[in-house]
Amino acid sequence: MTASPRGSRRRIPSPSLPTLHRLCIAALVAALLVVFEAPKRAQEAKAATPTVEALQAKIEENGDLVDPDVVHDLAALGTGEALDQVLAACERFQTVYMRRIAIGSLVRFAGKDELEPRALAKLRACALARDSRETAEAAVTALASFRASGHAQLRDVAARAPLEDVRLLALKEHTAVPEPSDAAWYRELWAPEPATAPPAAPKLGAKNKPQAGKGKATIPPPAADPEAEPPARAPTEAMRVLAFDALSARLSTAELTQALDDRNPEIASSALLRLESNGAPEALALAKQRYASTKERATVRGSAAGVIARADGKPGVLQLIDDAGSAEMPRRLLDELASIVGAALDAEVEKRLQKLVGKGSQGARLFALRALAKGSEAKYDDAIAKELDEKDEELVLAAAEALSQRRAKDQAGAIQRALDRAKDGSLRASLLGALSRLLKDDAAWRARLSELANDPDDDVRNAATVELGRGGSDKELALLAKLLDHPRWSTRLAAMRGLELLHREECVELLIERLSKEHGRLTMDFAGALQRLTGRSFGAYADLWRNWWDKRPADWRLPGSGAAPSTSLPRTEVREVGGTRVANFFGARVTSERVAFVIDISGSMEELAADGDTRLDHARKKLVAAIQNLSPETQYNVIVFSTSATAWRRGVLVTGKNAKEKQPTAGQAAEWLEKLRAGGGTNLYGALELAFADSEVDTIYLLTDGEPTQGAIIDPVAIRQRIQLWNRHRGVVIHAIAFGGSFPVLEWLAGDSGGTYRYIP
Repeated sequence: MTASPRGSRRRIPSPSLPTLHRLCIAALVAALLVVFEAPKRAQEAKAATPTVEALQAKIEENGDLVDPDVVHDLAALGTGEALDQVLAACERFQTVYMRRIAIGSLVRFAGKDELEPRALAKLRACALARDSRETAEAAVTALASFRASGHAQLRDVAARAPLEDVRLLALKEHTAVPEPSDAAWYRELWAPEPATAPPAAPKLGAKNKPQAGKGKATIPPPAADPEAEPPARAPTEAMRVLAFDALSARLSTAELTQALDDRNPEIASSALLRLESNGAPEALALAKQRYASTKERATVRGSAAGVIARADGKPGVLQLIDDAGSAEMPRRLLDELASIVGAALDAEVEKRLQKLVGKGSQGARLFALRALAKGSEAKYDDAIAKELDEKDEELVLAAAEALSQRRAKDQAGAIQRALDRAKDGSLRASLLGALSRLLKDDAAWRARLSELANDPDDDVRNAATVELGRGGSDKELALLAKLLDHPRWSTRLAAMRGLELLHREECVELLIERLSKEHGRLTMDFAGALQRLTGRSFGAYADLWRNWWDKRPADWRLPGSGAAPSTSLPRTEVREVGGTRVANFFGARVTSERVAFVIDISGSMEELAADGDTRLDHARKKLVAAIQNLSPETQYNVIVFSTSATAWRRGVLVTGKNAKEKQPTAGQAAEWLEKLRAGGGTNLYGALELAFADSEVDTIYLLTDGEPTQGAIIDPVAIRQRIQLWNRHRGVVIHAIAFGGSFPVLEWLAGDSGGTYRYIP
């Protein structure tokens, strides 16, 4: 055969006439088969589609253990009968997890003219309910999927919902997709009419008879109508911030300048940053004015410092360094300056910072160490390492963290010596973490970690346990497996984190086995770890996990790679066990069996709450109700604080049959609480210190109505940093309730620990 010339096209022969005939006949036959088989295939597809009756039967048979996909398949049918059954499931399910599933499935009816109004009505009712924050939030999230109709409902929920965190979520969803017509409403939220101040509460012990509406009302109010429409309510400060942010792009320079004097520092900061982004000529001058004022709030001064640094460049950054070294500043401002300067490091800036190391006030030295953490000039590492010899624990820790972030492996010996000298367990644990980041592949250090995993101090042992999970050897797996049975709950939690980091199939088997032995909050923690490891969702049901694990396909493998956090657990929505008795405190469910209730009884708690009682009386009623509904296995304590902090008992106390006292502990607690009187300042730090002193406590419910004014530490940022230090290797969850105001320190404490934050007007 002769080859074709290079570059020439190969000629494809045309088919013969008989071949064309055969091809046409085959195509015709295929087309006829499709036509005649279509009804049969449609009938088969229809038969394969689950019916409403079949899906309803599965829900009735399995209850709260039904596969969530069954509920979604039911809603996907999109018929009126399907909607009826989904609405019935919302009422039938007993667990929060499955109620959220049913509520979320209602989005399937969006756009269906005759069915959408019914779905919206149910979602609105759930969002406006006060009995469950979790289901109300699920309803708000679902409303956001209904486009225009959902947008209007979100506005209504933001205005009327009885739960403040639900109102805030509704407004967040509303501002995520704003419309031009929303601007007027956002302006109303940002700048509402000033509220009338409530009447002063009567002084305790006053002989005059209290008037109706003051203190405890002498005339009982009329019973609330459950069918009545919730009234529109004034916006919270957090809502004002959201509304302003949504509106700020439409505001003039004059309006933004006026907003710099807003009572909310977040709004003032946002206004200044908007002026900067708009390129307003006044922005830099206003920033310098606000930054220089010692009467200005730290949040605003920090934002102003950022504007100055971006406008003036290196001269502005160097001036911030000089200011931090020479002036007394709030801790929050110094931390903000450290972040600004740390983002602009070069050789000159690093040299200027080094001059502050070891000199000046504690705040200035901490500022320099935190700013230098992102540096790379090895010649300054020795000066930083000298701070490890200081007695001040904050300076020691800041120096170790800086060296760790700078990857100063040559200074590992200095950190090890500091570890050997340290006495405080929290500090030792943090130094251990800094060393592990420097020596993660060092065999000698990993051997030391194995020894420290048996340390008598809880914090040190827990820190070493988590770090062992970053290894991967069979020896470390065996040690973590042993620590899963440790008597301390916090060490079992640390072993769980370590196994999640180790990310091996053997870890799943170990976690399932331990889940079957755990109680209280840790069941949810272990279930969450299993869910993150496997991608499966069997909740806190160890038998369901075991059944799935034993029957898994032979080729099943762990998805992804493990990444458990070192400070707090990731929040994972876990299916809780149904039929259990669950108490709640101001809407926060009490799932733990080792609880400390930390309650503010300072003088301001004598002010009136929304129900006509004083704040203290309101909190007392809620607390007594929560204690009375605790399961018999729950251990709890009550800590109250004003100028000082006092605990009801020395530690958490077992209720029910195992109680040491002859009388029911709920009655004893109520009697003790009834004797409390409000007065004094707000020693938040002392109360948390007392709560953390009890190593058995794994969950704290913290309620206060003001910023800290008393105690060893008053600065909110410093309190946050100290709690982070204590809790880094402990795992205590803090649920915070702000009474009568919004306090950033409570949001920080809740967010850092994986807890919830609630605002009560």
